[in-house]
Amino acid sequence: MINNQCKKYSSHFFNLGNAELQEFVTTATAVIVNPYLLHSLAFNIYNVSQNNPNGSSSNQMLRLPFVQSLMQKCLHAYTRCVHNKMGHMTTNNDIEELTSLMKHARSAFLFMGNTSDYQGLMNFVKTSKKCKKDVYPRLWQAIQN
Repeated sequence: MINNQCKKYSSHFFNLGNAELQEFVTTATAVIVNPYLLHSLAFNIYNVSQNNPNGSSSNQMLRLPFVQSLMQKCLHAYTRCVHNKMGHMTTNNDIEELTSLMKHARSAFLFMGNTSDYQGLMNFVKTSKKCKKDVYPRLWQAIQN
């Protein structure tokens, strides 16, 4: 539902002027802490910029400082959520939630071209005391599918 709301409003991004778009993204970056929302916003900016009538390409859009700030906060939020989840993991349900979280994080890290930090996050999970021997292979297999 949240992603649908982001899509609904993302079509209006380029109806805004550049200053208004920058102000919107900067404000959203400052107030949103949910990594899923940040990810969705970054992805929708990219998708909408592919059809941008103003002439700037989607790659140019992603390099703008205010969009880079949004993307960095998204990656940081995913990292924080993974660390938090690892600190409180006790049940199989927690493993399923971690798997879902890591799939989304992987998508964000790869979309934003940050594979080394994603590998660092995977290594954190692998070496965590809460990650029992059977958990990491299950997690790895699920993420690859």
